[in-house]
Parts: sequence; structure tokens; C-alpha cells
Amino acid sequence: NASVISGTVFDKYGNITAVSAAISKTKFLADHSLHPRDLRKIDLSPVSIVPSILVRENCILVNLLHIKAIIKNDMVMVFDTINTADASKLSLFMYDLEARLKAPGISHYGNGENWIQPYEMKALEAILINVTSTLETEIQTQLSILNHILRDLEDRVDRLKLRELLTGSKGVLAFNQKAVLIRDVMDEILESDEDLEGMRLTKMPEIKKAFSKTTLEKAKEEYDEEHFSEVEMLLDSYYKQTDEIVQQCENVISNIKSTEEIVNIILDANRNALMLLELKINVWTLGFTVGAFFAALYGMNLENYIEETDFGFGLVVGGVALFSAVVTLSNLRKLRTTTKVSMFKLEPTQTLNAPLFSRAPINGKVMTPTKNHMAEKQVPSRRDMTWKWL
Repeated sequence: NASVISGTVFDKYGNITAVSAAISKTKFLADHSLHPRDLRKIDLSPVSIVPSILVRENCILVNLLHIKAIIKNDMVMVFDTINTADASKLSLFMYDLEARLKAPGISHYGNGENWIQPYEMKALEAILINVTSTLETEIQTQLSILNHILRDLEDRVDRLKLRELLTGSKGVLAFNQKAVLIRDVMDEILESDEDLEGMRLTKMPEIKKAFSKTTLEKAKEEYDEEHFSEVEMLLDSYYKQTDEIVQQCENVISNIKSTEEIVNIILDANRNALMLLELKINVWTLGFTVGAFFAALYGMNLENYIEETDFGFGLVVGGVALFSAVVTLSNLRKLRTTTKVSMFKLEPTQTLNAPLFSRAPINGKVMTPTKNHMAEKQVPSRRDMTWKWL
């Protein structure tokens, strides 16, 4: 039903008071002083939406991965999901959330004072722990698969492995985007002092002191001062964990791109080798064709008076073979010259395999190296820099 939302409700003691309790959206908005636009953040549609942590006047709306919940100072409602894969994760989270809400959760302040951790902070920390654990489990699974594929590709370029690498790279890119969005959500909260202050849903009179050493008025002042830093440290801790996961994703993505570039270079080299082999075969075929051309001329049985001589046959065969060999070797030499690549610009009169400083006479003058050429010859840094760039 589109007008009803359902979820599991925890009371202020951590006990489950309702399982999959259905509540109309109108009543839900009125009870928690929310706007209709806030429901979009916890919508149960199968379409994945951007993760968010919204701080309202008397509640916190959380939407991270498979967890969509509303946190107040005396209750938590975890909304149901229609995704079967997320439902199993959500059921395990329920047990962990119940245990953490029932735990004392004592916080140790710097002045030696001990305070019970606020209810909303225990619920928020339980959600962040589950989210980061899920991200770590998923990234470890992704890394184990991709690293195995990358190691195999180092030994041999296989079509099946390349297909697996393509599938794995798509998965890790999607995961990286998801982790980056969660990290950005925490970063936005940390950058907003107003949101950090708004997360204090439990007021001082509702906090029970574990070990009383100060008056109630002084305790309120200390609570106001310490709460901001406590929330900030809590979010900063899980922000760093999420950022570490993002860095791992970016490292493996960089390795995948490097492997793809190397594989492309290898495939290009193999393709060029096949093209070169084809050209060599064509050159040899051209040489034999030249010999066959002369054989065809003598096969017309026309009088040429050479057949009457004693050395005519040997002379023709030797001449044709020599001419074919010259044509073949000349073409092979040109092919070898063409395949050589130079990283530096040559003079128009120089060939690719000619020396860099030619002393051949041009118009009666001898070409000598210029000062710029001598500098390039004496200083090899330019060549080293080019190799590093490649």
C-alpha cells in the first residue's frame, strides 16, 4: 500500500515493541513533525536513492545502504525493505541494534566524569557500525576476486579472464560510487555545526549520571560542551573508515586501468607483428612474381636466339633469380626502415635509419652538427625524459 509504511519499533529500553507495524504516512508525519518531502529519503521503492542523514527538530532520518530508520531520543523505527537480499542483512542488524540499545554505553569525558551515552547516539553508532562492516565485507570480496584475475593476466592474456575483469571492474566502480556517496554524507554532517548540534535529541535532565561528582547545573554545562565533540568524534571515526574503503577501491580501479592499458599494448604489438608478417609474405610473393613474369615471357615460344647458345639457359635463370632477389631484399630493407620509430625530429633529407648528424655533401657543402644538435647529443636528459613520459 503506497499510503502506509511499516517497520520494527524499539522503545527507550531497547525492547522491540512492534514488528512490521503498519502506520499511515499521514499519521507518521504528524507524530514526528515531518514534511512529506522527508518521506522520499526513506521511501521503500526498489529504486536506489542517494544515502542521507537528515537532522530534524526532534528526530534523525537515516538512509544508508539497506538501513532506513528514524531515530528519536526514546525510540527507533527501522523500516522494512522489499528487497530480499537486504532483508537478510536487516534481520541481522535488528539483533545487533537491540543489544546495543540495551547496553549501558558509558562515555568517559576528559575531566574524569562518566556519563551514559545518549540513546540516539547508541542507535546512530549501531547503524554506522553495520554500514561500515557491510562495506568492508563487500570490498574484501571484490578485492580477492579482482586481484586473482589481475595475477592471472600477468602470466597470460586470456579472453575469459578479460571478460571477468570487465565484469569485476563494473562491480567495483558501482561499489566505489556507493562508498563515496556515504563518505560525502558524513563529510557534510561534519562540516555543518548546526547539524552536529541538532543531533543532541536527549536533553540533560533526561541523562542519568553513572557517577555523580558535580552539581546538576555544572553537569548541564559540561554536557553541552562535551556533546558536540562527542558527536563529531563519532562521525569522524566512521568517516575515516569509509574513506579508507574508498581509497582501496580507487587503488584497485587504478590497477585495473593500468592492466587494461598494458593488455592493449600487448594486443597492439601482436596485431602489428601479424601485419608485419603479412607484409613480408607480400614482399616475398612479389619477388617470386617478378621471376614468374620473365618465365611467362620465355614461355611464349618466340624466337629470341638465346636458346641457341650454350650458356643461355643458365644466364636467363641466373639473371631472373638475381633480379628477383634484388627486388625482394630492397623491399625488405624499406620495410625494416619503415618499421623503425624515432622519438626525435629528423632533417627532411635524413631517413629513419640514417645517423642523426649526416655529413653527406649538399650543394657542395658538408653538413655539420649545429650547436643545438650538439647540445642534444651531449645532454641525454631529453631522451630520458621522453622515456619516462612514455
